[in-house]
Amino acid sequence: DQGSQYHTKAVIAGVAETDNPRPDDFYKSIRFFYFINYITSQPPYMLDPHWCPQYLYLQHGVYRLFKLDNLDTLYDILEKISDKKNLYTKLNVSRTNKTVDIKGAFSLSAENIQTPGISTNSFYNAEIRQKVESYFALDFTLMLNVS
Repeated sequence: DQGSQYHTKAVIAGVAETDNPRPDDFYKSIRFFYFINYITSQPPYMLDPHWCPQYLYLQHGVYRLFKLDNLDTLYDILEKISDKKNLYTKLNVSRTNKTVDIKGAFSLSAENIQTPGISTNSFYNAEIRQKVESYFALDFTLMLNVS
């Protein structure tokens, strides 16, 4: 759809090595390592917000980060500073689904990965992990200080 193409056009163009990807280019599957190679070769501030380092959003102001499974703490804080009680519905978010490791998934196209619940570790080898950890180093540092 148009929304997806808006956010993925630069990635698809970079991977396909063209300035104007064809409509069918958006329906071709790219491999995760091509995606990471593209993302980590771009200046962070030039990326679509879906792909850029999160620290770019935190440069101007006071912030506190929360893990998804600790959003109740965030809601409590928001209620305290709000003039309305019970303004925010509390959520209990957890990741209890079982995952499956697929060796070398980073080199497979999406149509070749038919396993639901694939583990995120399946998409990394040493080279990809190093690129991601270097490019998003400040995000990883901030993540260590999350409530």
